Amino acid sequence: MKRFMLLLDLKRRCLVNFDSGLALERINQGLPVVPLWSDRIHQRLRDNLSSFATTGDRIV
Repeated sequence: MKRFMLLLDLKRRCLVNFDSGLALERINQGLPVVPLWSDRIHQRLRDNLSSFATTGDRIV
């Protein structure tokens, strides 16, 4: 699965492929970088859905 990062500054926001060098450069400039790793998001979603499926009719 792909890994992306959201780059933010005062003028724009953009979603690009994850590049650790660019991420460190932006962080050193004091700009925020938000990593979006779809494989981790997918795994957490799968874990949450499976835990809901195993609870049956109970309300948790």
